[in-house]
This record gives sequence, structure tokens and C-alpha cells, in this order.
Amino acid sequence: MSYINSIKSFTKSILKNLDFKSISRLVSIKSVGILSSVSITIILVRELEPKNVGIYFLFLAIAKVFSIIFSLGSFAAIIPIYSASNREDARHLVSLALSSSIWMALMNVVSISLLFYLLPEQMQLKFWYIPAAALMSAFIIIQTNLFHLFSVKSMLIEATIFQEGTGRNILICLIFLFIFIFDKSLLGLRSIFFSTIFASFFLVAYGLTRFYFNLNIFKVPNKIIKKYFILSINFFPSTSLLYGSSHIFDILINYLFGPISLAIIAIANRVCELLLFFTHIINLYFVKASKIYFSGERNNLIRLYKRCIYLSFATVLVLISLYIIFGHEFAYYFLKLADFEYSEIAIFIMIISTIGQSITIFSQNFLSNIGRFKFLITLDSVILIFGIFLLFLSSSYQVAIIPVAVIVLLRIIRQIACFYHVSGLVLRKKDNI
Repeated sequence: MSYINSIKSFTKSILKNLDFKSISRLVSIKSVGILSSVSITIILVRELEPKNVGIYFLFLAIAKVFSIIFSLGSFAAIIPIYSASNREDARHLVSLALSSSIWMALMNVVSISLLFYLLPEQMQLKFWYIPAAALMSAFIIIQTNLFHLFSVKSMLIEATIFQEGTGRNILICLIFLFIFIFDKSLLGLRSIFFSTIFASFFLVAYGLTRFYFNLNIFKVPNKIIKKYFILSINFFPSTSLLYGSSHIFDILINYLFGPISLAIIAIANRVCELLLFFTHIINLYFVKASKIYFSGERNNLIRLYKRCIYLSFATVLVLISLYIIFGHEFAYYFLKLADFEYSEIAIFIMIISTIGQSITIFSQNFLSNIGRFKFLITLDSVILIFGIFLLFLSSSYQVAIIPVAVIVLLRIIRQIACFYHVSGLVLRKKDNI
């Protein structure tokens, strides 16, 4: 009985501290974004051949890798510097983060386009999607910096729109609707590429209007420029591994197991993304954890840590139950799972890592936001090497479910390591807070 009362008391303490008006807005935006993501996936599997579905997700993976390389990890420097800055320095940081991201995006497009056109014609025909991926990556560079700026300034509605593909997916759906109304036959792989790139451009253009900044980087004080780029370069190895490993695996899976295997993983990820719906909303409050950490408020950090885990885990369990009872038949029909061998098994295997993600997402984000990159570099390096080894070792079997099992295993290893490390940092090691 006392155990039940303690749970009730704990739940009430969580609800008391929540801003329901703000959360309802975030939930509404995120709901539209997730529904848009599901709609896009349904359109992809229904309008494209299974192979081309895989190529579309390969295009996104390559774009993400390019964006990480050319951003030099600068987005990771925004939250730590802004959190420790006075008002004037924070204003200069905003200008620097945006102007530098634009110049990096331009360098990205020019460099990759030049290299592509130096390739033999046969290779250009084979990898025709590379220039499109370069253009897409340019917008991802700017969008990522905008997301971190919105997050650190507690502009949570804008941060939700710019988080991953939320806003972009909404715009893509509107473009698809326009194509369906006027001429459905125009909807093909290339037009889907164009829709994705145009939606990213429109979203970035909107985001840039929300800040005042100067394209001339040298108008920013030298001490801030120096601090920003030194920290960015220091973070670059870890951010490359942290945000690039999954996309490197996607590219590798495409070339070792074929685009259909990549399509199966992407479909399973989209389904499990729905199950992490509320977890992504809670994720927006993780920046607050880094501010509490740097201010030394250990008790507040512990409370936030426990609340985030409790809410995230509970909501994911509810959504998984609803998916098993009601959602599976819906997914089977609308996502044409019968056309993708092993896709049903892939989804249920992926749910295992989704449960782990709900518990450990705080830990993984927290380590990044407070700059524990030595630990993350070591962990992600080991996972990357181990993952590449497993994929090459198993590639001779050419069974589509093998890369799914490998990816889930790697995710679970990372989740356990991050959770254990943060638990020790937050709950036991008082001297670190």
C-alpha cells in the first residue's frame, strides 16, 4: 500500500511541475509531424519499388553524413557556450552560429559538386543522387544549428518544428498533396527528392528570419570565434561518431545487403518512432538538465533525471501496447509489409531497443550536452568498429533480417553503457555536480 502511495505522490509531483498549455502545443505540432512522417512512408512504399524506397533512405543517410563532416561539429558547441555566456556574448554566439553554418553549407555544396563532376561518367550515372544529397546536407547543417539555438533559448515550439524532420515532413506532405491534386503521375523518386530538398529550404528560410545575425563572421568578437571553433573541433570526433555512426551503418547496409534491407530498417525505425512520440517531447527539456548540472543544483538534477525516465518509459509501454493491439494490422496493410520480407520481424526486434531508448534517452543526450565527449568517443568508436566487423562478417549470408539484429544489438550496448555512466554521475558522484 505504501508503495502505491509513493507512486501516486511521485506522479503528482511530476504533473505539478508540467506546463500543460506549452506541452499541448508541443504535442500538437509533434503529432502533425509524426503523422506526416507516417504518411510519407506510406506514400514511398506505395508509389515506389522496394529498391527505390531504399535509395531514398540512402539519399537521406548520405546527406546526414555530409552535413556532419562539413559542420565540423559546430552545433555541439552551441549549448555549452550559450549556457555559460552573459547576454552580450550569447547574442554574438547566435550570430556566429548562423553565419558560420551558412558558409559551411555553401562550402559543402561547392566541394561535393566539384568532386562529383570529376568522376568518370559511368560513376556519375551510378551515383546520380550524390549532388542532391549534397544540397540536402547544406540545409541540414543550417537546420541543426537553428534547432540547438531554439532549444537553448527555450523556444520549444520552434525547437519542435526544427527537431529532426518534424517541420520538414509536414511541408513534404503538403507538396505531395499538391502533386496528387494536379498530376499524380509526377510522383516518382526524383520528384520526391525535389520535394524533400524544397521543404528543407523553406523551413531553413523561415528559421533564419527568427534571429538577427550578420553574415560577416569577423564582426563577432575574436574570443567568441576562437572559443566556438576550438570547442567545435574538440567535439568533432565525438559528434561525428555520435550522429554519424547510424548513417554510416545505413550506407554500409545498402552496399553489403542491398537497398531493400535498408528500406526494411527504415520502415521499422518509422514505426518505432511513433512509439517514442512522448519521449521526443520530453527530450526538449533535456537542455534544462545541462543548465542545472553547470549550476551545481544536484537535487534538482536528480529529480529531473528520475521524472524524465519515469514519464518516457511509462508512455512508451502504453504506446507499444496500443500498437500490438490496434496498430499492427494498420501497419501491415498501409506499409505493404508483405512486399518487404522480414519487415514484421524487424519491427518487433526494433521494439526491444525502443524500450531501452525510452529509459536511456536522457542519459545519452545528457552526456552530449555536458560535454562528456571522451567517454562518448571511446564508446562510439568501439560500437562503430564492432558494428562494421559484424556487418562484413554476416554479409555473405545476404539475409535481410541480419543487419536489423546487428543494429539493435549495437543500440542496446550503447544504451546500457550511457545509462550506467550517467547513473553514477548523477546519483553517486556528488563531487562531479
